[in-house]
Amino acid sequence: MKYLFFLILLANIVFYLWETGVGRQIGQDAQKVPEAGERIVLLKEIPAKSEPQIMPPAPQAEVSGAEPEQAAVSAAPAQDEAAPVEPAPPPPDPPADTQVAETPIASQADAADQTPNPPPPTPDSVCYHLGPYVSPKKAIAASIALGGASRAEVVKQPTEVEAGYTVLYPPAESLQVARENLKAMQGKGFKDAWVLEKGDYRYAVSLAMFSDKERAEAAVAHFRGMGIPAELKPRMVPGNTWWLRIPGSSAERPALEEAAGKPQIGAGTAKLGICE
Repeated sequence: MKYLFFLILLANIVFYLWETGVGRQIGQDAQKVPEAGERIVLLKEIPAKSEPQIMPPAPQAEVSGAEPEQAAVSAAPAQDEAAPVEPAPPPPDPPADTQVAETPIASQADAADQTPNPPPPTPDSVCYHLGPYVSPKKAIAASIALGGASRAEVVKQPTEVEAGYTVLYPPAESLQVARENLKAMQGKGFKDAWVLEKGDYRYAVSLAMFSDKERAEAAVAHFRGMGIPAELKPRMVPGNTWWLRIPGSSAERPALEEAAGKPQIGAGTAKLGICE
């Protein structure tokens, strides 16, 4: 059975080869011999393929006495040679009678001469203050009388102000002596007298107090007539004063000092000074 199977398989293979003609084609190719005029070309002998270069059409030119082919060859420039570039012609010279305007260049020295001179210096500015005044109304009235209401400024300044006047017996060397002076003054009718223990008039004896300066000065004269060495002292308390701040120059000082002495401006106590 096994041998029968191999015989059938071999018969099928032979039949297939006979039908396809594989054996006959191989035999014919092996028996083909090249002819005498034919030769085998090697791969290295085959030239490399290069892309064709497209040349622009040469301009047609008429050349007398030359063949058409030669004229075409001479009219077309060589591919490797570049056409020469002619330089631009120089600009024409101006005519002899033409005048060329030249712009002068100023030097630094000329520029310095042309610089305008600086303006003359202005007078030095000074701020004056005039006062003190006991109220803003007094300060405004003085500013109007001064004629400088448009530029003067009323400024309030905290300070000590006069609240009256005190008539004093001169200060003693010690508190004990001051008390002895107080007993002596009380014996002469000064029932409200008392000893000052602080301030610039320490150990002095206060004899009387006045709100008006004229009355205080009259009392001092009366006490001195009695043989009492009385003194007048302004009574100072914390308060405010008002000043006029006037901007001006140093040349205006004499006129302001003269105006400050007028009663309607200085009121007898105002003084002119420089702002701090």
